[in-house]
Parts: sequence; C-alpha cells; structure tokens
Amino acid sequence: PLIRRARTVRALRAWTTAEIAVSGATIALMLPHVRYFPAYVFGFSLYFWGMGAVLSWPARWSVGLFAWLLGVMSAGFVAWPGMRSPADYVAVGFYVGSAAVVATIMNYIRYRMVREAFAVSHQLAMRNADVERTLEQLREAQARLVASEKLSALGRLLAGLSHEINNPLNVLQNNL
Repeated sequence: PLIRRARTVRALRAWTTAEIAVSGATIALMLPHVRYFPAYVFGFSLYFWGMGAVLSWPARWSVGLFAWLLGVMSAGFVAWPGMRSPADYVAVGFYVGSAAVVATIMNYIRYRMVREAFAVSHQLAMRNADVERTLEQLREAQARLVASEKLSALGRLLAGLSHEINNPLNVLQNNL
C-alpha cells in the first residue's frame, strides 16, 4: 500500500529500497537454516538486482543496500555457526561476486544510457536552434518579398495611371 502512494520515481525507489532492506534482512537471517542454499541465494540475488535494474537505482543506493544485506547475512552466519558447509560459503562468495559483476554492469549501462540521452538531447536542441534560425530567415525573406511585390504593383499602378492621364492631355495639346 505504501508503494502505491509514491508519486515520483524517487519516492518509488525509496519505498522499494526500504521494503528490500526489511524483507532482504529477514531473508538473509534465514539463510543459515535453508535447505537448498545455493539456489536460494541465487534467487535472492535475482530478486534484489532485478528490482535495481527495473528501478534503475543510483550506484550509491545499490552499494548501500547491498552492504546492508551482506552485513545482515554475515551476522546470521556468525549467530548460527556450523549450520552451513564450506560449499555454502563458496555459494555466498559466488553471490557476492555475481552481485558485484551485475551491479557494475548495471551501473555502466545506466551511465552509458544517461550519457547517450544527454548527447541526443543536445543534438536535438542544436537542430531545433538551426530550424528556428532557418525559419526566422524564411520569415524575413517572405516579408521582403511581399514588400517588394507591393512596391512593384504600386509602380505598375502608377505607371498605368500616369499613362491614362498623359494620353488624353497629349491628345489635347497636339490638337490645340
């Protein structure tokens, strides 16, 4: 219900981060007691990093939340020693390594997408400025053309009027 109340992406990220911090801590504390440990850790990893990918978390959120969950997981292993075999600790190492690789890739992709979006946005702004300048030049050229055409039409009108006035006057002068 609280996540549905989020009005911004930042608020949605914050609520989801809080939810994962609480539920993830609960899951991390259960890890010493689960039966299919590697599959469980891998599924938990997909849940955590999948949400991060969907919400495109900033790197500092991912690192902070990951450090929190890793700390809780370590506390669970310290609180219940001897519950897991050495292979399980290798699985945890695999989880930490895969999470680090996934986080690095996600942050790199996010960084590249933001940079690409900025570059495309800048190019679009430059093209829009060029189009605006060209449009303004066309407006000015159209205004000059209309003014020139008006003067030309006025000149033809005055020449015709002058001819119509001079023609009868010339006839009268010649006949007088």
